[in-house]
Amino acid sequence: MNTPDSTVQSTSNESIAPNENVQTPDAMTVKKDKKIRFPTAKQRREHFEMNKRTRSDDTWPTTRKEHENKEPSGPRLPKKKVALLMGFSGTGYSGMMFNPNAKKTIEDDLFSALCLSGAVSKDNSTDIKKVSFMRAARTDKGVSAAGQVCSLKMIVDIDDIIKKINDHLPAQIRVFGYVKTMRAFHAKNCCSSRIYEYLLPTYTLAPRSEPVEQVSDGQQIPPVDPTEMELKHAFRADTATISLVREALEKYVGTRNYHNFTIRRSFKEKASNRFITSFTASNPFVVDGIEWISLKVHGQSFMLHQIRKMVAMVVMLVRSNTPLSVLTRAFEEQKINIPKAPGLGLLLERPLFDSFNDKQEKGRESYDPIDFSSVQEEMDQFKTEFIYPNITQEEKSGYTFETFLRQVDYFPQHYQYLNPEGTIPEYQPSSMPVGSDDSEPDSDTEA
Repeated sequence: MNTPDSTVQSTSNESIAPNENVQTPDAMTVKKDKKIRFPTAKQRREHFEMNKRTRSDDTWPTTRKEHENKEPSGPRLPKKKVALLMGFSGTGYSGMMFNPNAKKTIEDDLFSALCLSGAVSKDNSTDIKKVSFMRAARTDKGVSAAGQVCSLKMIVDIDDIIKKINDHLPAQIRVFGYVKTMRAFHAKNCCSSRIYEYLLPTYTLAPRSEPVEQVSDGQQIPPVDPTEMELKHAFRADTATISLVREALEKYVGTRNYHNFTIRRSFKEKASNRFITSFTASNPFVVDGIEWISLKVHGQSFMLHQIRKMVAMVVMLVRSNTPLSVLTRAFEEQKINIPKAPGLGLLLERPLFDSFNDKQEKGRESYDPIDFSSVQEEMDQFKTEFIYPNITQEEKSGYTFETFLRQVDYFPQHYQYLNPEGTIPEYQPSSMPVGSDDSEPDSDTEA
């Protein structure tokens, strides 16, 4: 048996005295291209303990002495798992979820405000994953949310913490409150269903007054005439048109195969089947001179582009006098090309947590349900003051919906199923108009 005074056997089977030839980790210089070997487990532990790093902190101490002299980051305050209730206008943002390749996301500004307000400690401010952050639903570039839920471990024992968070946020992002939850709460996985709203200007439902000249692939579409847009923004839909929209939306209710309403999904894939609880249209209302209708869809989950393609299909059928039977046939195996309606009109109304709320109610501890009932008035006010006006101003300045309609009108060769007979020709994926290519990269997962 070897004693502490005995020699240590090296990898070359030579006896080496521990205090003579074996270098300690403090003195050991290791090249990156060489594998480190340690004679004892103790030396290996000491080496890794003294050489810890974080990618975002270049000042992390590298020796035991520096560890001992490191200035404390402050008192450790208890964290609670919470459901953060918030809303935002997506105008000017590259979506909800943090993306290192994106210029600006909602989570960038939100996490910064959480850190600056003290809701997230300095030690956890270098990485959003340290607080187990998760959102209930991702949103695409420009898409808004009247109600969004995020789960995270947050310091809540701070006076006026919600006000302090909002003080560090731009006006178009608001935190309404929070609900304490079980530690197992995960905003995405515990979400039972989601309600999305789509704001649609009613002029998109008006029949074309006159045919336009077909444009070949690669050619430029004629610019929008501002005088013409003033007339279109003054359009008011009649009752018959709104009734036809409602009839079309009703065909989405139930379990359907949506392989034609997303990308990279085949008819035979089980994931192409989605359940829609309801899809409704409001009565028309006017915001800043433009008439709109609010479409609300409630479903378990949605695939990439699904809601925007569902809205686009209804718009195209109504304005082209195409039979609604084409919509029903879009659930079948035959492939057809459906463009995406603008992301501008889409917003997350709210995620629902019915099943999780039932589970919390039956648990040992008492928790409030995760819903927006306690902040409903504040949420409605935010939507009226920020989300709706931003969508309207974007349409008035950029003619977003008119641009979408022109992509359909000037490239009729790609939407030949829009005809009074409802005939669906064979799909030709090789010829698709600019701006509606299904291979176009996108980050939304709604939707």
